[in-house]
Amino acid sequence: MKAMRLQGIGHIPYSREDPYYREVCEYLGVYDGSIATKEEIYRTLGYIPLPTIEKMHRSRATHRVVAGGNRSGKSQGGTWEVLPYLFWNSRGWVVSANYDLAEIIMDKIMLLLVERANLTRVRRADQMEEFTFYYASHEHTLFMWAGATLQAKSAENPDSMHGHALDYVVIDEASLFPYSLYDTRLVPRLVDSGGWILSLGTFEPLQGEWFEEFFDIGQMENDLDIESWCHPTEDNYHLYVAHGGETPVDVARVYWENPRKIARDNPDAVWPLRPGEQVIIYNVDLNWLEKEKERIPKPVFQARYEAIQAANQFVVFPEWKVSEFAGKEARRRTRFDEDQPVYLAIDPGGTYAVLAIQLKQFPEESYENQIAKGYHICIIDTLYFQTTVTTQEVFEAMKLRPWWPNVSRDVEWWDSFQGVIDVRAKEQQRAFRNLARDDETIDHLHLRGRNVYEDDGIKTLQHYLDTRTLWSHPSNKYLHLEFRRYHWSEATIARLDVQDPRKGRKPVNEWNHLLKALWYFLVVKFGCYGRSSSSATVTLEELRRLA
Repeated sequence: MKAMRLQGIGHIPYSREDPYYREVCEYLGVYDGSIATKEEIYRTLGYIPLPTIEKMHRSRATHRVVAGGNRSGKSQGGTWEVLPYLFWNSRGWVVSANYDLAEIIMDKIMLLLVERANLTRVRRADQMEEFTFYYASHEHTLFMWAGATLQAKSAENPDSMHGHALDYVVIDEASLFPYSLYDTRLVPRLVDSGGWILSLGTFEPLQGEWFEEFFDIGQMENDLDIESWCHPTEDNYHLYVAHGGETPVDVARVYWENPRKIARDNPDAVWPLRPGEQVIIYNVDLNWLEKEKERIPKPVFQARYEAIQAANQFVVFPEWKVSEFAGKEARRRTRFDEDQPVYLAIDPGGTYAVLAIQLKQFPEESYENQIAKGYHICIIDTLYFQTTVTTQEVFEAMKLRPWWPNVSRDVEWWDSFQGVIDVRAKEQQRAFRNLARDDETIDHLHLRGRNVYEDDGIKTLQHYLDTRTLWSHPSNKYLHLEFRRYHWSEATIARLDVQDPRKGRKPVNEWNHLLKALWYFLVVKFGCYGRSSSSATVTLEELRRLA
Protein backbone atom coordinates (compact mmCIF):
# COMPACT_ATOMS: atom_id res chain seq x y z
CA MET A 1 0.00 0.00 0.00
CA LYS A 2 1.38 3.36 -1.03
CA ALA A 3 1.89 6.02 1.63
CA MET A 4 0.49 9.55 1.41
CA ARG A 5 2.30 12.04 -0.80
CA LEU A 6 3.58 15.29 0.68
CA GLN A 7 1.30 17.25 -1.68
CA GLY A 8 3.31 20.45 -1.40
CA ILE A 9 3.69 20.72 2.39
CA GLY A 10 7.47 20.98 1.89
CA HIS A 11 8.59 19.95 5.38
CA ILE A 12 7.46 17.21 7.72
CA PRO A 13 6.62 18.79 11.11
CA TYR A 14 9.25 18.27 13.78
CA SER A 15 6.87 18.02 16.77
CA ARG A 16 3.16 18.05 17.55
CA GLU A 17 3.62 21.14 19.73
CA ASP A 18 4.64 23.15 16.67
CA PRO A 19 1.66 25.12 15.24
CA TYR A 20 2.93 23.98 11.85
CA TYR A 21 1.74 20.45 12.71
CA ARG A 22 -1.86 21.65 12.83
CA GLU A 23 -1.38 23.52 9.55
CA VAL A 24 -0.14 20.33 7.87
CA CYS A 25 -3.03 18.25 9.22
CA GLU A 26 -5.57 20.78 7.96
CA TYR A 27 -3.84 21.08 4.59
CA LEU A 28 -3.84 17.29 4.07
CA GLY A 29 -7.28 16.80 5.59
CA VAL A 30 -5.98 14.38 8.23
CA TYR A 31 -7.54 14.98 11.64
CA ASP A 32 -6.97 11.66 13.44
CA GLY A 33 -3.43 12.47 14.57
CA SER A 34 -1.97 9.72 12.38
CA ILE A 35 0.71 11.95 10.84
CA ALA A 36 3.98 11.06 12.55
CA THR A 37 6.42 13.87 13.31
CA LYS A 38 10.18 13.76 12.87
CA GLU A 39 10.56 13.76 16.64
CA GLU A 40 8.34 10.69 17.01
CA ILE A 41 10.14 8.81 14.26
CA TYR A 42 13.52 9.66 15.77
CA ARG A 43 12.38 8.54 19.22
CA THR A 44 11.03 5.27 17.84
CA LEU A 45 14.28 4.54 16.02
CA GLY A 46 16.45 5.53 18.98
CA TYR A 47 18.00 8.64 17.42
CA ILE A 48 19.02 11.60 19.58
CA PRO A 49 20.15 14.56 17.42
CA LEU A 50 23.24 16.54 18.26
CA PRO A 51 22.32 20.03 19.59
CA THR A 52 23.27 21.89 16.39
CA ILE A 53 21.82 19.22 14.11
CA GLU A 54 18.52 19.38 15.99
CA LYS A 55 18.23 23.05 15.03
CA MET A 56 18.67 22.02 11.41
CA HIS A 57 15.95 19.34 11.78
CA ARG A 58 13.53 21.90 13.23
CA SER A 59 14.15 24.53 10.54
CA ARG A 60 11.74 24.90 7.62
CA ALA A 61 13.99 27.13 5.51
CA THR A 62 14.06 26.30 1.81
CA HIS A 63 17.85 26.48 1.71
CA ARG A 64 19.62 25.04 4.76
CA VAL A 65 23.40 24.96 5.13
CA VAL A 66 25.46 23.07 7.71
CA ALA A 67 29.16 23.96 7.67
CA GLY A 68 30.88 21.34 9.77
CA GLY A 69 34.29 20.07 10.67
CA ASN A 70 35.56 16.68 9.57
CA ARG A 71 33.81 13.85 11.46
CA SER A 72 31.46 16.32 13.12
CA GLY A 73 28.38 14.25 12.30
CA LYS A 74 26.98 16.51 9.58
CA SER A 75 26.45 13.68 7.05
CA GLN A 76 24.84 11.57 9.75
CA GLY A 77 22.52 14.48 10.47
CA GLY A 78 21.67 14.69 6.78
CA THR A 79 20.94 10.97 6.78
CA TRP A 80 18.44 11.33 9.62
CA GLU A 81 16.86 14.37 7.98
CA VAL A 82 16.01 12.21 4.96
CA LEU A 83 14.80 9.17 6.89
CA PRO A 84 11.28 10.39 7.89
CA TYR A 85 10.55 11.28 4.26
CA LEU A 86 11.10 7.66 3.23
CA PHE A 87 7.92 6.69 5.09
CA TRP A 88 5.94 9.02 2.81
CA ASN A 89 5.41 8.59 -0.91
CA SER A 90 8.20 11.10 -1.61
CA ARG A 91 10.91 11.70 -4.19
CA GLY A 92 14.41 12.85 -3.23
CA TRP A 93 18.01 13.07 -4.38
CA VAL A 94 21.35 12.85 -2.63
CA VAL A 95 23.88 14.66 -4.82
CA SER A 96 27.59 15.35 -4.63
CA ALA A 97 30.63 15.98 -6.80
CA ASN A 98 30.78 12.27 -7.72
CA TYR A 99 28.92 9.04 -7.04
CA ASP A 100 31.44 7.85 -4.45
CA LEU A 101 30.58 10.81 -2.22
CA ALA A 102 26.83 10.65 -2.90
CA GLU A 103 26.74 6.96 -2.03
CA ILE A 104 28.05 7.65 1.50
CA ILE A 105 24.68 8.93 2.70
CA MET A 106 22.85 6.27 0.69
CA ASP A 107 24.83 3.56 2.51
CA LYS A 108 24.14 5.17 5.89
CA ILE A 109 20.41 5.30 5.15
CA MET A 110 20.20 1.64 4.14
CA LEU A 111 22.12 0.64 7.26
CA LEU A 112 19.66 2.56 9.46
CA LEU A 113 16.67 1.04 7.67
CA VAL A 114 17.96 -2.43 8.52
CA GLU A 115 19.44 -1.88 11.99
CA ARG A 116 17.08 0.73 13.43
CA ALA A 117 13.82 0.40 11.48
CA ASN A 118 14.05 -3.42 11.18
CA LEU A 119 13.19 -3.34 7.48
CA THR A 120 14.27 -6.07 5.08
CA ARG A 121 16.39 -5.38 2.03
CA VAL A 122 15.30 -7.54 -0.92
CA ARG A 123 17.41 -8.45 -3.91
CA ARG A 124 14.88 -7.85 -6.68
CA ALA A 125 12.09 -5.36 -7.28
CA ASP A 126 9.49 -8.12 -7.69
CA GLN A 127 10.23 -9.27 -4.13
CA MET A 128 9.02 -5.98 -2.65
CA GLU A 129 6.33 -6.29 0.01
CA GLU A 130 5.36 -4.45 3.18
CA PHE A 131 8.30 -3.23 5.29
CA THR A 132 10.93 -3.94 2.64
CA PHE A 133 13.16 -1.87 0.39
CA TYR A 134 15.18 -2.50 -2.72
CA TYR A 135 18.33 -0.81 -4.02
CA ALA A 136 18.98 -0.74 -7.77
CA SER A 137 22.75 -0.21 -7.90
CA HIS A 138 22.83 0.43 -11.66
CA GLU A 139 20.34 3.29 -11.17
CA HIS A 140 21.76 4.39 -7.79
CA THR A 141 18.16 4.36 -6.55
CA LEU A 142 16.52 3.22 -3.32
CA PHE A 143 12.88 2.05 -3.60
CA MET A 144 10.70 1.84 -0.48
CA TRP A 145 7.64 -0.40 -0.22
CA ALA A 146 5.57 2.69 0.68
CA GLY A 147 6.37 4.33 -2.66
CA ALA A 148 9.27 6.62 -1.74
CA THR A 149 12.37 6.76 -3.93
CA LEU A 150 15.80 8.22 -3.14
CA GLN A 151 18.39 8.51 -5.88
CA ALA A 152 22.11 9.34 -5.79
CA LYS A 153 23.22 11.89 -8.39
CA SER A 154 26.66 13.08 -9.46
CA ALA A 155 27.80 16.47 -10.73
CA GLU A 156 29.83 14.49 -13.28
CA ASN A 157 26.57 13.73 -15.09
CA PRO A 158 24.54 16.96 -14.98
CA ASP A 159 22.42 16.04 -18.00
CA SER A 160 20.76 13.31 -15.92
CA MET A 161 19.32 15.99 -13.63
CA HIS A 162 16.55 17.03 -16.02
CA GLY A 163 12.86 16.19 -16.09
CA HIS A 164 12.34 15.06 -12.49
CA ALA A 165 9.95 16.47 -9.87
CA LEU A 166 11.36 16.20 -6.36
CA ASP A 167 10.36 16.90 -2.78
CA TYR A 168 13.88 17.47 -1.45
CA VAL A 169 17.61 17.42 -2.27
CA VAL A 170 20.58 16.79 0.02
CA ILE A 171 24.02 17.92 -1.17
CA ASP A 172 26.85 16.15 0.62
CA GLU A 173 30.34 17.69 0.56
CA ALA A 174 28.66 20.76 -0.89
CA SER A 175 31.86 22.82 -1.09
CA LEU A 176 32.99 20.45 -3.86
CA PHE A 177 29.70 20.78 -5.77
CA PRO A 178 29.59 23.35 -8.63
CA TYR A 179 27.25 26.26 -7.97
CA SER A 180 26.26 26.41 -11.65
CA LEU A 181 24.19 23.25 -11.09
CA TYR A 182 22.49 24.51 -7.93
CA ASP A 183 20.08 26.91 -9.61
CA THR A 184 19.99 25.26 -13.05
CA ARG A 185 19.58 21.57 -12.12
CA LEU A 186 18.49 21.28 -8.49
CA VAL A 187 16.20 24.19 -7.60
CA PRO A 188 13.91 23.72 -10.66
CA ARG A 189 13.20 20.15 -9.55
CA LEU A 190 11.45 21.49 -6.43
CA VAL A 191 8.95 23.85 -8.06
CA ASP A 192 6.05 21.35 -8.03
CA SER A 193 6.33 20.49 -4.34
CA GLY A 194 7.79 23.65 -2.82
CA GLY A 195 10.60 21.45 -1.52
CA TRP A 196 13.93 22.11 0.17
CA ILE A 197 17.68 21.73 -0.27
CA LEU A 198 20.07 20.81 2.53
CA SER A 199 23.76 21.50 1.86
CA LEU A 200 26.37 19.81 4.05
CA GLY A 201 30.07 20.49 3.76
CA THR A 202 33.44 21.61 5.07
CA PHE A 203 35.07 24.87 4.03
CA GLU A 204 37.60 24.42 1.22
CA PRO A 205 40.19 26.98 0.00
CA LEU A 206 39.43 28.30 -3.51
CA GLN A 207 36.50 25.90 -3.79
CA GLY A 208 32.88 26.04 -2.78
CA GLU A 209 32.67 29.83 -2.62
CA TRP A 210 28.90 29.62 -3.11
CA PHE A 211 28.74 27.35 -0.06
CA GLU A 212 30.64 29.92 2.02
CA GLU A 213 28.38 32.69 0.74
CA PHE A 214 25.18 30.79 1.51
CA PHE A 215 26.57 30.09 4.97
CA ASP A 216 27.32 33.79 5.55
CA ILE A 217 23.85 34.83 4.37
CA GLY A 218 22.22 32.16 6.52
CA GLN A 219 23.95 33.53 9.61
CA MET A 220 22.17 36.86 9.12
CA GLU A 221 18.55 37.87 8.93
CA ASN A 222 17.66 37.58 5.25
CA ASP A 223 14.71 37.30 2.90
CA LEU A 224 16.29 34.60 0.70
CA ASP A 225 14.98 31.80 2.96
CA ILE A 226 18.52 30.65 3.76
CA GLU A 227 19.44 29.41 7.23
CA SER A 228 22.84 28.07 8.27
CA TRP A 229 24.65 26.54 11.23
CA CYS A 230 28.29 26.14 12.25
CA HIS A 231 29.05 22.64 13.54
CA PRO A 232 32.72 22.14 14.56
CA THR A 233 34.12 18.67 15.15
CA GLU A 234 34.22 19.08 18.93
CA ASP A 235 30.44 19.62 18.95
CA ASN A 236 29.92 15.99 17.99
CA TYR A 237 28.72 15.06 21.46
CA HIS A 238 25.56 14.44 23.50
CA LEU A 239 24.80 15.76 26.97
CA TYR A 240 23.00 13.13 29.04
CA VAL A 241 21.02 14.20 32.14
CA ALA A 242 20.55 11.28 34.50
CA HIS A 243 17.22 10.14 35.91
CA GLY A 244 19.12 8.31 38.66
CA GLY A 245 20.77 4.93 38.98
CA GLU A 246 22.21 4.68 35.44
CA THR A 247 25.44 2.77 34.81
CA PRO A 248 27.78 3.25 31.81
CA VAL A 249 26.02 0.30 30.16
CA ASP A 250 22.62 2.00 30.53
CA VAL A 251 23.86 5.26 29.02
CA ALA A 252 25.69 3.42 26.23
CA ARG A 253 22.47 1.63 25.29
CA VAL A 254 20.74 4.99 24.74
CA TYR A 255 23.39 6.32 22.35
CA TRP A 256 24.58 3.04 20.82
CA GLU A 257 28.04 3.70 22.25
CA ASN A 258 30.83 1.78 24.00
CA PRO A 259 30.24 1.87 27.81
CA ARG A 260 33.99 1.81 28.54
CA LYS A 261 34.52 4.85 26.34
CA ILE A 262 31.73 6.72 28.17
CA ALA A 263 33.33 5.92 31.53
CA ARG A 264 36.76 7.00 30.26
CA ASP A 265 35.46 10.31 28.86
CA ASN A 266 33.73 11.16 32.16
CA PRO A 267 36.39 10.42 34.82
CA ASP A 268 34.67 12.58 37.46
CA ALA A 269 31.28 10.87 37.15
CA VAL A 270 30.13 8.75 40.11
CA TRP A 271 28.40 5.57 38.92
CA PRO A 272 25.56 4.83 39.25
CA LEU A 273 24.52 8.37 38.46
CA ARG A 274 22.51 10.58 40.77
CA PRO A 275 19.33 12.29 39.48
CA GLY A 276 20.21 15.40 37.47
CA GLU A 277 23.89 14.48 37.11
CA GLN A 278 25.27 15.16 33.63
CA VAL A 279 27.70 13.15 31.53
CA ILE A 280 29.01 13.88 28.05
CA ILE A 281 29.03 11.29 25.30
CA TYR A 282 31.72 12.25 22.81
CA ASN A 283 31.64 10.75 19.33
CA VAL A 284 35.21 11.88 18.58
CA ASP A 285 38.52 11.56 20.41
CA LEU A 286 39.13 15.04 21.86
CA ASN A 287 42.57 14.12 23.20
CA TRP A 288 43.68 13.14 19.70
CA LEU A 289 42.16 16.34 18.31
CA GLU A 290 44.04 18.52 20.80
CA LYS A 291 47.36 16.87 19.93
CA GLU A 292 46.76 17.33 16.20
CA LYS A 293 45.86 20.98 16.75
CA GLU A 294 49.46 21.62 17.81
CA ARG A 295 50.80 20.05 14.63
CA ILE A 296 48.36 21.15 11.91
CA PRO A 297 48.74 24.71 10.51
CA LYS A 298 46.15 26.98 12.07
CA PRO A 299 44.27 27.89 8.84
CA VAL A 300 43.97 24.22 7.92
CA PHE A 301 42.78 23.19 11.38
CA GLN A 302 40.23 26.01 11.47
CA ALA A 303 38.70 24.99 8.15
CA ARG A 304 38.85 21.23 8.65
CA TYR A 305 37.85 20.92 12.31
CA GLU A 306 36.51 24.23 13.65
CA ALA A 307 34.26 25.04 10.67
CA ILE A 308 35.84 28.49 10.34
CA GLN A 309 36.47 30.09 6.98
CA ALA A 310 40.25 30.37 7.05
CA ALA A 311 41.71 33.25 5.06
CA ASN A 312 43.56 32.00 1.99
CA GLN A 313 46.89 33.74 1.52
CA PHE A 314 46.59 33.56 -2.26
CA VAL A 315 43.27 35.44 -2.56
CA VAL A 316 43.77 38.94 -3.99
CA PHE A 317 41.04 40.53 -1.84
CA PRO A 318 41.13 38.68 1.52
CA GLU A 319 39.15 41.50 3.21
CA TRP A 320 36.05 40.67 1.16
CA LYS A 321 33.24 39.26 3.30
CA VAL A 322 29.67 38.79 2.13
CA SER A 323 28.36 39.62 5.60
CA GLU A 324 30.16 42.97 5.50
CA PHE A 325 29.87 44.14 1.88
CA ALA A 326 26.79 42.24 0.67
CA GLY A 327 24.72 41.64 3.80
CA LYS A 328 21.61 43.19 5.26
CA GLU A 329 23.05 46.73 5.29
CA ALA A 330 24.27 46.33 1.72
CA ARG A 331 20.79 45.25 0.63
CA ARG A 332 19.40 48.53 1.93
CA ARG A 333 22.11 50.64 0.32
CA THR A 334 21.96 48.89 -3.06
CA ARG A 335 18.21 49.10 -3.46
CA PHE A 336 17.49 50.61 -6.90
CA ASP A 337 16.76 54.35 -6.60
CA GLU A 338 14.54 55.55 -9.45
CA ASP A 339 15.71 59.14 -8.90
CA GLN A 340 19.40 58.39 -9.45
CA PRO A 341 21.30 57.60 -12.68
CA VAL A 342 22.60 54.12 -13.40
CA TYR A 343 26.12 53.56 -14.73
CA LEU A 344 27.24 50.50 -16.69
CA ALA A 345 30.60 48.76 -16.33
CA ILE A 346 31.26 46.11 -18.98
CA ASP A 347 33.95 43.54 -19.68
CA PRO A 348 33.00 41.65 -22.88
CA GLY A 349 35.66 38.95 -22.81
CA GLY A 350 35.05 35.21 -23.07
CA THR A 351 32.62 35.76 -20.18
CA TYR A 352 30.40 38.77 -20.85
CA ALA A 353 30.19 40.67 -17.55
CA VAL A 354 28.01 43.71 -16.83
CA LEU A 355 27.56 45.71 -13.62
CA ALA A 356 24.79 48.24 -12.97
CA ILE A 357 26.04 50.86 -10.49
CA GLN A 358 24.52 53.79 -8.67
CA LEU A 359 26.46 56.41 -6.72
CA LYS A 360 24.92 57.31 -3.38
CA GLN A 361 25.84 59.57 -0.49
CA PHE A 362 25.18 58.86 3.16
CA PRO A 363 25.77 62.24 4.87
CA GLU A 364 25.47 60.78 8.37
CA GLU A 365 28.72 58.86 7.86
CA SER A 366 32.29 60.07 7.86
CA TYR A 367 34.44 58.70 5.09
CA GLU A 368 38.12 58.20 4.41
CA ASN A 369 37.82 57.67 0.65
CA GLN A 370 39.03 61.00 -0.70
CA ILE A 371 38.97 60.05 -4.39
CA ALA A 372 35.25 59.10 -4.39
CA LYS A 373 34.22 62.63 -3.30
CA GLY A 374 31.84 61.35 -0.65
CA TYR A 375 30.11 58.81 -2.89
CA HIS A 376 29.56 55.14 -2.13
CA ILE A 377 29.70 52.65 -4.99
CA CYS A 378 26.43 50.69 -4.90
CA ILE A 379 26.33 47.71 -7.28
CA ILE A 380 22.60 47.16 -7.72
CA ASP A 381 22.74 44.36 -10.30
CA THR A 382 25.01 42.21 -12.47
CA LEU A 383 24.68 40.20 -15.67
CA TYR A 384 27.05 37.30 -16.21
CA PHE A 385 27.12 35.25 -19.41
CA GLN A 386 29.52 32.29 -19.30
CA THR A 387 28.42 31.06 -22.72
CA THR A 388 29.06 32.77 -26.05
CA VAL A 389 26.59 35.61 -26.56
CA THR A 390 26.38 38.55 -28.92
CA THR A 391 26.40 42.17 -27.86
CA GLN A 392 22.82 42.45 -29.09
CA GLU A 393 21.75 39.60 -26.80
CA VAL A 394 23.40 41.35 -23.85
CA PHE A 395 21.73 44.63 -24.85
CA GLU A 396 18.31 42.95 -24.98
CA ALA A 397 18.90 41.38 -21.56
CA MET A 398 19.76 44.77 -20.05
CA LYS A 399 16.59 46.30 -21.51
CA LEU A 400 14.52 43.92 -19.41
CA ARG A 401 16.01 45.19 -16.14
CA PRO A 402 13.95 47.72 -14.14
CA TRP A 403 16.94 50.08 -13.94
CA TRP A 404 17.38 50.33 -17.72
CA PRO A 405 15.54 53.71 -18.15
CA ASN A 406 18.00 55.27 -15.69
CA VAL A 407 20.90 54.57 -18.04
CA SER A 408 19.46 57.42 -20.11
CA ARG A 409 20.61 60.95 -19.29
CA ASP A 410 17.36 62.92 -19.73
CA VAL A 411 17.57 64.58 -16.33
CA GLU A 412 19.66 67.76 -16.56
CA TRP A 413 21.47 67.44 -13.26
CA TRP A 414 22.63 63.89 -14.09
CA ASP A 415 26.17 63.78 -15.44
CA SER A 416 26.68 62.74 -19.07
CA PHE A 417 28.93 59.83 -18.17
CA GLN A 418 27.02 56.57 -18.79
CA GLY A 419 29.61 53.92 -18.16
CA VAL A 420 32.80 52.14 -19.19
CA ILE A 421 33.92 49.22 -21.31
CA ASP A 422 37.22 47.43 -21.82
CA VAL A 423 39.40 49.74 -23.94
CA ARG A 424 40.20 46.86 -26.31
CA ALA A 425 36.52 46.14 -27.01
CA LYS A 426 36.13 48.67 -29.84
CA GLU A 427 33.71 46.52 -31.79
CA GLN A 428 31.39 45.99 -28.82
CA GLN A 429 31.64 49.68 -27.92
CA ARG A 430 30.39 50.62 -31.41
CA ALA A 431 27.71 47.93 -31.26
CA PHE A 432 26.27 49.32 -28.03
CA ARG A 433 26.27 52.83 -29.50
CA ASN A 434 24.41 51.68 -32.63
CA LEU A 435 21.89 49.56 -30.75
CA ALA A 436 21.06 52.42 -28.39
CA ARG A 437 20.17 54.71 -31.31
CA ASP A 438 17.21 52.46 -32.11
CA ASP A 439 16.13 52.07 -28.51
CA GLU A 440 13.10 54.14 -27.51
CA THR A 441 14.06 54.22 -23.85
CA ILE A 442 17.62 55.61 -23.82
CA ASP A 443 18.27 56.65 -27.51
CA HIS A 444 22.04 56.85 -26.95
CA LEU A 445 24.74 54.96 -25.05
CA HIS A 446 28.33 56.15 -24.94
CA LEU A 447 30.70 53.90 -23.02
CA ARG A 448 34.21 55.16 -22.36
CA GLY A 449 37.21 52.98 -22.85
CA ARG A 450 40.47 53.60 -21.06
CA ASN A 451 43.49 51.45 -20.49
CA VAL A 452 43.66 50.48 -16.80
CA TYR A 453 46.66 48.50 -15.62
CA GLU A 454 45.83 45.50 -13.49
CA ASP A 455 47.95 46.68 -10.54
CA ASP A 456 46.24 50.06 -10.58
CA GLY A 457 42.82 48.43 -10.72
CA ILE A 458 43.58 46.10 -7.81
CA LYS A 459 44.94 48.79 -5.47
CA THR A 460 42.08 51.16 -6.34
CA LEU A 461 39.42 48.53 -5.68
CA GLN A 462 41.24 47.58 -2.49
CA HIS A 463 41.00 51.19 -1.31
CA TYR A 464 37.21 51.13 -1.69
CA LEU A 465 37.06 47.95 0.38
CA ASP A 466 39.37 49.42 3.02
CA THR A 467 37.27 52.56 3.33
CA ARG A 468 33.94 50.67 3.27
CA THR A 469 32.62 52.66 0.34
CA LEU A 470 31.66 49.74 -1.89
CA TRP A 471 28.44 47.73 -1.54
CA SER A 472 26.99 44.85 -3.52
CA HIS A 473 23.42 43.59 -3.61
CA PRO A 474 23.17 40.06 -2.10
CA SER A 475 21.86 38.69 -5.42
CA ASN A 476 25.15 39.46 -7.22
CA LYS A 477 26.38 35.91 -6.68
CA TYR A 478 28.95 35.81 -9.48
CA LEU A 479 30.60 39.04 -8.38
CA HIS A 480 30.94 37.62 -4.89
CA LEU A 481 32.27 34.39 -6.38
CA GLU A 482 34.99 36.32 -8.21
CA PHE A 483 35.99 38.16 -5.03
CA ARG A 484 36.53 34.76 -3.40
CA ARG A 485 38.24 33.09 -6.36
CA TYR A 486 40.50 35.75 -7.86
CA HIS A 487 43.92 34.73 -6.58
CA TRP A 488 47.65 35.00 -7.02
CA SER A 489 49.61 32.13 -8.51
CA GLU A 490 49.97 29.48 -5.85
CA ALA A 491 53.42 28.54 -4.65
CA THR A 492 54.87 25.12 -5.28
CA ILE A 493 54.70 22.62 -2.42
CA ALA A 494 58.35 23.29 -1.59
CA ARG A 495 57.71 27.04 -1.27
CA LEU A 496 54.15 26.94 0.09
CA ASP A 497 55.01 28.07 3.63
CA VAL A 498 57.63 30.68 2.75
CA GLN A 499 56.65 32.38 -0.50
CA ASP A 500 54.78 35.67 -0.30
CA PRO A 501 52.25 35.46 -3.16
CA ARG A 502 51.93 39.25 -3.47
CA LYS A 503 55.60 39.54 -4.40
CA GLY A 504 55.31 37.02 -7.19
CA ARG A 505 53.75 37.17 -10.61
CA LYS A 506 50.43 38.74 -11.52
CA PRO A 507 47.20 37.14 -10.31
CA VAL A 508 45.81 34.22 -12.31
CA ASN A 509 43.82 35.66 -15.21
CA GLU A 510 40.51 33.99 -14.45
CA TRP A 511 37.46 34.71 -12.30
CA ASN A 512 38.01 38.43 -12.73
CA HIS A 513 35.56 39.58 -15.41
CA LEU A 514 33.19 41.52 -13.16
CA LEU A 515 36.14 42.70 -11.06
CA LYS A 516 37.88 44.16 -14.12
CA ALA A 517 34.69 45.92 -15.21
CA LEU A 518 34.39 47.31 -11.68
CA TRP A 519 37.89 48.74 -11.51
CA TYR A 520 37.53 50.16 -15.04
CA PHE A 521 34.59 52.15 -13.67
CA LEU A 522 36.35 53.24 -10.48
CA VAL A 523 39.48 54.46 -12.27
CA VAL A 524 37.69 56.14 -15.19
CA LYS A 525 35.09 57.80 -13.00
CA PHE A 526 37.17 58.87 -10.00
CA GLY A 527 40.80 58.18 -10.81
CA CYS A 528 43.44 55.72 -9.70
CA TYR A 529 44.21 55.44 -6.01
CA GLY A 530 47.64 56.82 -5.22
CA ARG A 531 47.72 59.18 -8.19
CA SER A 532 46.37 62.70 -8.58
CA SER A 533 43.55 62.64 -11.08
CA SER A 534 40.57 64.80 -11.82
CA SER A 535 37.18 63.28 -12.56
CA ALA A 536 35.43 64.42 -15.68
CA THR A 537 31.90 64.83 -14.32
CA VAL A 538 30.04 67.05 -16.76
CA THR A 539 26.28 67.63 -16.63
CA LEU A 540 24.08 68.26 -19.69
CA GLU A 541 23.51 71.80 -18.44
CA GLU A 542 27.29 72.43 -18.43
CA LEU A 543 27.62 70.98 -21.95
CA ARG A 544 24.97 73.38 -23.24
CA ARG A 545 26.78 76.28 -21.57
CA LEU A 546 30.07 75.26 -23.21
CA ALA A 547 28.33 75.07 -26.57
